[in-house]
Amino acid sequence: MSQDIESNWNAMLATTAAMHDAATEAKWEQVLELASRRHQALLEHFARFPVGPDNAAFYREHINDMLRSEQELQELAQSARKQVMRSAVASNQNHRAVGAYLKTATR
Repeated sequence: MSQDIESNWNAMLATTAAMHDAATEAKWEQVLELASRRHQALLEHFARFPVGPDNAAFYREHINDMLRSEQELQELAQSARKQVMRSAVASNQNHRAVGAYLKTATR
């Protein structure tokens, strides 16, 4: 059983690593697709290997690593969001400047 739980867990870690790679490359649609797949895999994993006395040590050892990688993914997403917001503000300012220039040029 320990081999099964580990190989199943490692498959989810591979999906998490793929999500991290896609996020680093700003491939957000791919991140969402992988996140959905990983969510389903997690549900299936815990249905198959529920937390209990037999595997508590395994989860104690591995859950923190998964939570850490989740935090890293959230930080990448927050950084990307901030960049998008900065770009939107700059674009809005440029649009206003062009509008003001055109207004002045037509007088």
